Amino acid sequence: MRLCALTLGFMLMIGFAFGADIDGNWTGTMDIMGQQIKVSYTFKVDGDILTGTTAGQDGRELEIKNGKIEGSRISFTVDVELSGQAMTISYTGIIDGDQIKMSLDAGTGQPMEYVIKKVE
Repeated sequence: MRLCALTLGFMLMIGFAFGADIDGNWTGTMDIMGQQIKVSYTFKVDGDILTGTTAGQDGRELEIKNGKIEGSRISFTVDVELSGQAMTISYTGIIDGDQIKMSLDAGTGQPMEYVIKKVE
C-alpha cells in the first residue's frame, strides 16, 4: 500500500514537471485541405493552470482560455470570429518529450490533429 502511494506521488510529480516544461513558444503546421498552415502558441504555466496566446488567421494574438494541465495532458479554448460568427475552438494535447500532439475541435465533429514543437 505504501509503495502504491509513493508510486502515485512520483507520477504526479512527473506530471507537474511536464507542465513546467511547456512554458514558452511552440510552433508547427496543420494540414487543412492539402494546405500547410503555420500555427504558433505561447504557453505560460502556473501550477495546473495554462494561459498564453495563439496567433489568429489575421496574425492577431488570441487569448488562451480555460487552460488546464493534468499530468501530460493539456486542454484550453480560444474564442475566434469567422465570417462574422463568434465561436469557441476547443484544443487538447498530449505532451510527449519535446513535442505536443494537438487536436482541435471547431464543432464539426471531425477534430484536426497536428504536432507542435518547442522553439529553442
